[in-house]
Amino acid sequence: MKPVRIIGMAWFRREDWPRVRDIMEDADALPATYEKWLYRAEKGEKLMGKSGVVVKRAYIDPETFPDWCAAHSLNIDAQGRTRFAADWVRKEERLAED
Repeated sequence: MKPVRIIGMAWFRREDWPRVRDIMEDADALPATYEKWLYRAEKGEKLMGKSGVVVKRAYIDPETFPDWCAAHSLNIDAQGRTRFAADWVRKEERLAED
């Protein structure tokens, strides 16, 4: 049996989108609207699912994310979002094993 690959994907709530765009250092690389971001994110999520990857949504709180990034010596950008999601899913999987 092939092992299941589980990844975390940075996810945002609609009501947080304006603040997310305010805090991200790479806001210019993000879609201007939540709807455009959601469309792309769901499309990516489906593509990964079709390839056998289990995607878990790691919700980012724009009020606490800058402090999390600072604590991990990361910028508030795509790299920080990716690391946050990866760390989050690892913790979730450890909790599920206990």
